[in-house]
Amino acid sequence: MIELVPPIQSVERAIQPTATPALLPQAELFLGKLNEGLQQSSELLHQVAAGQPVATHELMLSYELAKQQLQLAVEVRNKVTEAYQELMRMQL
Repeated sequence: MIELVPPIQSVERAIQPTATPALLPQAELFLGKLNEGLQQSSELLHQVAAGQPVATHELMLSYELAKQQLQLAVEVRNKVTEAYQELMRMQL
């Protein structure tokens, strides 16, 4: 049997946003971690260039992790830019 959907009590309550985490603090956290990963990878690379002993697997893991994080950041930026451009193309 099909149940009836209850009517909306008030428009103001229906259009209020729900409590979701803010995008800006999440983006800042992500970019902070990205920066730390890039700096760590760069530091290990400088140590290798200076002739200091560094485990090769640590260097490669650090490099690949930084590379993947940077690729993710670029893809997120591309998606946000694409969404913004789509919104600007909409006619009101």
